[in-house]
Amino acid sequence: MARSESGTGDEVPLGELFGKAGPVELERMRLAVTALDAARPADQDAEWEWFAEHAQAPVPLPAVGASVVLQTTVGLYESDSDWLELELEVAWMQRGLRVGAVLGVACWCESDNHGTHYLDPMDLDADDGTSIAEAFDAATAQLLAWAGGPRDPSYWRGAAGLPQPTSDTS
Repeated sequence: MARSESGTGDEVPLGELFGKAGPVELERMRLAVTALDAARPADQDAEWEWFAEHAQAPVPLPAVGASVVLQTTVGLYESDSDWLELELEVAWMQRGLRVGAVLGVACWCESDNHGTHYLDPMDLDADDGTSIAEAFDAATAQLLAWAGGPRDPSYWRGAAGLPQPTSDTS
């Protein structure tokens, strides 16, 4: 199992994790990290998790799952039984390096409550130093757009046609 490290956005070793990216691309990514951290609620720590040993592509690439390089979650709403969060992940997958952004909302399915529904996932391929910065920037821009929208999980479930909690469970 890979050893993870965690810290603030300022502590993420982008140059170590994305060695093919040049100084301009790394600065672009650093600005995206800073912007995403600024969108966090004031009472939430800016925590990032990274796996330095995954910086290089695994051989062979994972046939199933992912080899995560960098990830963070931004909680936009949380109560005892409901939540809304943003997730950013950079990972090696079967097709190569991918940057993913997703909006996660608590599941209220009666027959199969599986925890979280992931709405409008964005998966961007990043095959070199320039494209990692472009993909990271685009994924962060999508997350910031969601962060600027409603922070009520019911709004997002309604927009996606998902079940809502009953009044006695919310």
